[in-house]
Amino acid sequence: MTACEPGSGLTPICGFVNPEDLAAVPDSDWLLVSQFPGVVVEEGEPVRGTVIAFRPSDGARRVLYPLEGRDGRADLGDPACTEPPDAAGFTPHGLDLRDGLLAVVNHGGREALELFSVASSEEGPVLTWRGCVVLPDDAMANDVALLSDGRLATTRMMPRGSSPMTILRVSMGWNTGWVLLWDRAEGWRPWPGTEDSAPNGVAVAPDDGAVFYASWSRQAVVRVDADGRDRREVALGHHVDNLTWTPDGKLLAAGQGGSLTSVLACAEKKAGTCGMPFFVDEIDPDSLEVERLISHDPARVGGAASVALEHDGVVWVGT
Repeated sequence: MTACEPGSGLTPICGFVNPEDLAAVPDSDWLLVSQFPGVVVEEGEPVRGTVIAFRPSDGARRVLYPLEGRDGRADLGDPACTEPPDAAGFTPHGLDLRDGLLAVVNHGGREALELFSVASSEEGPVLTWRGCVVLPDDAMANDVALLSDGRLATTRMMPRGSSPMTILRVSMGWNTGWVLLWDRAEGWRPWPGTEDSAPNGVAVAPDDGAVFYASWSRQAVVRVDADGRDRREVALGHHVDNLTWTPDGKLLAAGQGGSLTSVLACAEKKAGTCGMPFFVDEIDPDSLEVERLISHDPARVGGAASVALEHDGVVWVGT
């Protein structure tokens, strides 16, 4: 699928490189977009990963990182992380923005959560690198959530350097990872009660009292208290990817339909869009009641959605 034409109630905005995750900059018209390069190849060279700003009102786009002069001093995160990420290998995945701080999962050069301050300028948002937290040696992260007190939560989706056995475990719905929690005092530790099969998207309640994560292979969203108790889940019937909060306190869950085989086939696609169906659900965080907002099956405009974000009354979907 390579056409960029509206249909099925959807209007595509083309020209992005795998916009895997999205965040809205408060009190502005701008969205932050994580362009995850994956296996995309352009003229024989790998496409560089970037975090960009996108303004829906006029379509303006600006690269925010990597960008010359945007590396500041390392004063956040792990004191052992003193150098910015390798610009050529920067591979942004999930991201989260809270109180002027942006956390980005980076697979390039090091498996880490990169931390940026977000400021405003006449041209739009400005990112400045402020530090990082390197993941444990065996962890491949997917998404990240900032807690109100500076702690970080991330999904250890599976072991790093996934083997055929890991893929088999994912296909069978067997446990491959969990949610990890980090703070300066104790470093990394598992969030109790979150071991699951391919944990993907993650979001933390505004009061830090619970974590919500997507069990990608089991096609569910799970809620667990901070102490690991009151574990509840809701089945959505699709491979749930990233989670975002709506302005009125609901969760949006975007995900893909189809089999693991079709997902792997999409990963090999070099251009255009993947033809996997996708779905967007709105979830009440207390009752876990679900309302389906988008059912794009079969995929005609685009497929394999990874995130949905409500901004100014519009649901934006990254693929």
